[in-house]
Amino acid sequence: MEIIKKFEPLFGEWYVEDIIGAGSFGRVYKIYREELGNRFYSALKYISLPADSNETKQLRADGMDEQSISAYYFTMARDISSETTLMNKLRGNTNIVSFEDSKVVPKPNGIGYDIFIRMELLDSLTNRMVEKTLSINEVAKLGIDICTALMLCAKYGIIHRDIKPDNIFISPNGDYKLGDFGIARQLEKTATFMSKKGTYNYMAPEVYKGEKYGATCDLYSLGLVMYRLLNKGRLPFLPEAPNPITANDREEALKRRFTGEKLPAPCNADEELSAIVLKACAYDPKDRFASAEAMRTALLHYGSGEYSDMSGAIMVTDSTEGTEDGPTEYGSTESVLTDGSTVDAEEDGETLGVLGGIPPVANKAFEQPVQPSEPSVKAQLPQKPAAASFTETPKKENVEDNEFIPEKKEEKKTGLFIGLASAMMD
Repeated sequence: MEIIKKFEPLFGEWYVEDIIGAGSFGRVYKIYREELGNRFYSALKYISLPADSNETKQLRADGMDEQSISAYYFTMARDISSETTLMNKLRGNTNIVSFEDSKVVPKPNGIGYDIFIRMELLDSLTNRMVEKTLSINEVAKLGIDICTALMLCAKYGIIHRDIKPDNIFISPNGDYKLGDFGIARQLEKTATFMSKKGTYNYMAPEVYKGEKYGATCDLYSLGLVMYRLLNKGRLPFLPEAPNPITANDREEALKRRFTGEKLPAPCNADEELSAIVLKACAYDPKDRFASAEAMRTALLHYGSGEYSDMSGAIMVTDSTEGTEDGPTEYGSTESVLTDGSTVDAEEDGETLGVLGGIPPVANKAFEQPVQPSEPSVKAQLPQKPAAASFTETPKKENVEDNEFIPEKKEEKKTGLFIGLASAMMD
């Protein structure tokens, strides 16, 4: 922590207490400030551009001089700054991780920047999955909450494109929140030679293949997260738990998914919930839910016991589309449509207003056990967010994602910070 300590006090009043985790693109720290004897906590993402001297060596090998390299990192820092501006617009929503503050500091040698982003301190879904198995009602609630977040994203023309357990967080009162609106994607551009290993586990086929994609790629990723939670922690086509997983197993599973092989139903979901999850994970985007609102409605109907095949009943159109390098990803308050025209994002008040008309979560007793051998679990989706209910099972032997997994400490459990740029580990 020697490097981060030299910047204290951060934002004029914050001090580092501990490191939470580290990934390819930065480190996450638990920070605090004191006031009248009380200690307040936040999470801090620290990003160094360049991350190390190897990056600049690579750029020089590409024929860039010092001035070009400096301009290169200036562009990257500016893009990240625009991401934090967008995150600030999304603040105040229950299902979006709260952005608190940010600062960009030029490096003394004139090449690169130190970037600090302060967020609310939360527990990550990845950490929760290691500790406990989510009950069926919690998986359904997760789907509803993240769909609510994606509905807000749709109002701004944002395609998240990186939904995975590392980027889903849990508040103390049980709300699921979506984090990371493009920082990791921007950072991947700082060094194209860096490994992207682990980024494909929740990626939609059309994104992987570099084809034109729209907002339904986020629904596909959300569907895969729910699939794994309902399938004893295993993604499609992997060996059944508790059998071990090899590197070849992962490669074969990805190949089968990206070539369009039909996904088997998750083992711990009933027929109705399986239908929702498999529809979200349809290989052809046209076969998925038309929008986050449509998927959310299906989950609400399921929660109320009224679910049937919603494919014909719900046809909410979503015109937000983009390409692999298209500007309709996160990071801009201006949406670029398929015809090349642009439309400005709506004002904050109008955008947040979309959530006011959403009906409360319907009640239903989810009686299916998380594991076949467990007794029935009777729990309801509350009309208002309530403390998360989890069914404890022994800790899993492994977490199959080859992605950023925050460090854990036995002597004290710190909430895991948003994976705002939770990058994938090699």
